Amino acid sequence: MLRAILAFDLQPLWFETLDDFTDSFYTVACPHCHTAVTIAIGDYGCYSSIRDWDLGDVHRIPLRPATADALTGVGTMLHELAERDSQTRLAWGLTHLFGRAECPGCESIFGIASEYEAANAPAPWNFARRHTTDTPCSTETVFYGAGKTDDSATPGAR
Repeated sequence: MLRAILAFDLQPLWFETLDDFTDSFYTVACPHCHTAVTIAIGDYGCYSSIRDWDLGDVHRIPLRPATADALTGVGTMLHELAERDSQTRLAWGLTHLFGRAECPGCESIFGIASEYEAANAPAPWNFARRHTTDTPCSTETVFYGAGKTDDSATPGAR
């Protein structure tokens, strides 16, 4: 139900991200040192860490979940709906996802959801130009006056 609400509320990032928090892992970049930080929320614990191929999650630091009254925006809406529908596990996970984490590399504190959203939010759609605002229009032919074209912008043209 919450995923449908997010889809209709034009929240595609959270629609795709929302999970049952049984075994959820997210990767975000620390906004201060740019280290890739793994965020775990679920049965294995709620922590930030550095993920090592051979050693697994190294230097685990407990997350700092938000309190329900400290949530804002989409976090507030999701948490209120989860509590209203008696989805306690989801409400619990949301307080962690919209809480704060400590970077194991530089020990700075940052908001998990805001960093995840900054790195993963889809580009806004530009309805006037019919494409996302970060998509170049390099496949269009550029016209230079009467009948002359520059086909170098067209894929496969020579």
